[in-house]
Amino acid sequence: MALGEQILMSVEWPAVTNARANGDGGLDIVSLVLPSVLTSILGLGWSKDNLRTADKCYVPGLYPNGTVKWPCGSINKGEGTSGQFKMQTQQTILAALSMGPVGISDQLSDRPEVPTADITSNVPLVMSTCDAAGNLLQPSFPLAPIERMIVGGAGFGDCTGAEHRAYTYGCGGHVWATYSSVEVSNNGNISMGIWFTSIGFAAGRGQLPTNMTVYEEDFSALYDQEALPASLLNDIPRGAFQGNGDKFPSGVEYVLWESDFLNQKDCSTIEPAIFNGNFTMPLPKGDLTSQFNLAPLYGGIALLGELSKVTAVSPQRFEAVAPDGESLSVKLRGKPAENVTLAYVVAFHGGLSCKTAEVSVGADGSATAELK
Repeated sequence: MALGEQILMSVEWPAVTNARANGDGGLDIVSLVLPSVLTSILGLGWSKDNLRTADKCYVPGLYPNGTVKWPCGSINKGEGTSGQFKMQTQQTILAALSMGPVGISDQLSDRPEVPTADITSNVPLVMSTCDAAGNLLQPSFPLAPIERMIVGGAGFGDCTGAEHRAYTYGCGGHVWATYSSVEVSNNGNISMGIWFTSIGFAAGRGQLPTNMTVYEEDFSALYDQEALPASLLNDIPRGAFQGNGDKFPSGVEYVLWESDFLNQKDCSTIEPAIFNGNFTMPLPKGDLTSQFNLAPLYGGIALLGELSKVTAVSPQRFEAVAPDGESLSVKLRGKPAENVTLAYVVAFHGGLSCKTAEVSVGADGSATAELK
C-alpha cells in the first residue's frame, strides 16, 4: 500500500523487512504483480494483507451501533469486505513464499462475547506455512513473477496493448518463482545449494492460457551463482551479475517434482524426473495452483524436503546437507520432540526412486537425518 518512493526510502532502516503489496483482503492478484517485483529487488519481503483460510464468512461486519455494515460475501472495490472466502490455498501459498508475515485472520464462529465461539481456521493450511513451534518456513528470496511474465512475452498475454491498465499486470498467465539456499558441505568444501520453487495459475483479463513452458533461465535469473558465496564478508554488491545469470552451475543436476502439499502424504503420487532444461506447467483457474520444485542432486541423492509444507526446503528448517558416498546427511531444526517426515530421491543404478524418512527433533532443537 506504500508509494514506490516510500518503499525505496524504507530500506534506509534495517528494521523494515517487508512491504504490503496489494489491497484489502489480498485477493487482487493482478495488482500484486508489479509491486512484488519492486519489493523483491530491494530485498524486502512482501505481504498481501490478511490471510483467510476458513471455509466461509461466519460473522457479518457491523457498524459501532451494532447494525450490519458488511454482510457476508459483500464486495467493495473488488475486494471481499467481510471475507470473500475463496482462493484460500492460493492465498496461503502466496503468503508463505512472499517472505512477509503470514497474518492468519480467520473469524471466530460467532461474536467474541459468545462463550461457544470457536476458531474457524483451516489447520492443515495454517500448519503448511510453519513448524510445530509456529516458526515460519519460507524461502530465501521473496516470490517473484518470472521475467517473461512481467514483459508479457512468450504467450503470457498483451501487457502493453490498448487493454493495459497502469500499475497492474492482468494479462492472465501467472508463473512465479523463488529459491531456498542451504549450506552444502562436500569433502570440506562449503558452498550454497539452491532449491527452486515455482507456482502457476491463470487470473486476469482476456483469453487465459492453460499451460506454460518454464525454462532453466526463468529460474537461474533469480540469483547469480558466480557471486555465491561471497569470497569476503566485506565484498560490496555492484548491482550487476558477475555471471550470465542464464544457466545453473556446471556439474549440478536437478530433480523436477510436482508438489501438492495438502494431499501428498508419501511418495505414492510423486513422479520425479531429471530436469532437462524445461517443463510444461499447467495454469489452472480459481483456487487451484500448480507447484513444481527443483531439487539439486548431491552424490546421487536429492532432498525434496517436507511434503506437507508450502516451502518444502526452507532455510528455517534445514541447516546444511553433506553428501557422503551413496548417502546424504541432512541437518535440520525444529521444536523439541517434533517429528519431521522427509522425502528424497535416490538416483543410483539408472533410475529415480522416491523415499521417505522419519526424524525426531532432539531436546536441543536439532536433528540429523542420514538419507540413503
